[in-house]
Amino acid sequence: MKKQDLTIQAIVKTFQTYQITQDSWLKPGATRLNQDPNRFNPNSLDDLEKQLNRFNLNDWNDLTEQLIKNFGSLKMNNIPVFNEPESSIGGFVEINDKYIGSWFDELTQISFISCYPNIIANKIKTKKFLFNYESYGDIFAFICENRSILKTYCEENNLETFTTINVYINYLYGILGKKEGMIKMNISYSKISEEMRDLMKKIYRNFEYFIPYIDSDTIFAYKFNYDLIEFIQKHTYLNFEIEKGYSGTFIKKKQYILNKNIIIKKGFIVLK
Repeated sequence: MKKQDLTIQAIVKTFQTYQITQDSWLKPGATRLNQDPNRFNPNSLDDLEKQLNRFNLNDWNDLTEQLIKNFGSLKMNNIPVFNEPESSIGGFVEINDKYIGSWFDELTQISFISCYPNIIANKIKTKKFLFNYESYGDIFAFICENRSILKTYCEENNLETFTTINVYINYLYGILGKKEGMIKMNISYSKISEEMRDLMKKIYRNFEYFIPYIDSDTIFAYKFNYDLIEFIQKHTYLNFEIEKGYSGTFIKKKQYILNKNIIIKKGFIVLK
């Protein structure tokens, strides 16, 4: 097969073969899980995904192989890889004891956008992360760095393909911890979350007074603090979004209440 050039149009065309929907990553014609618990008897999460016709590990491997064949080669890197799954150290989560149960009328949410994929893409460019397939790094970095362009292209051409692209990008971090995953890396994948954890610790230590709660890739700050924003920009290359206008209270780790009419997100309650 002749190698194709890495272009936005060619990437989208490859992903169109693996179209999935926004609804829990279901593939077209999928059977949604109903209220009958006896309908599905999976032995594992992977089995459940297959029975639901949900985008799963096998789909990710198939799509990855197609990407490599289209835009690279199946030539292997002669590097040591981590074949066995390992436990990630996880994200940094902290609640400020001084503010537990206090109600805040002016909260700013600072969210790092797809931080783990972007860390991977950055380490690919600096040659710190190498993969078992020699050409995969450049392919993944191109897709990740051009995410917004791919999204715009899909929207302008009335394509639903971006959902598949977005899921694929975010899936890689979890794949690196599975021995069945097609892609392996030359160092422990826990180094990815470790970088984010160190950054969030540094932010919290320097601005603890202004931060009632911090969780993995999200910071809740009291009011809007320009010094905090400048500090983040100085200490990371990662992109982040700022949302103002929240109010709420923090009860304990992974349990808090926000008062804003936005999409309900897993992990906290939204009051309407």
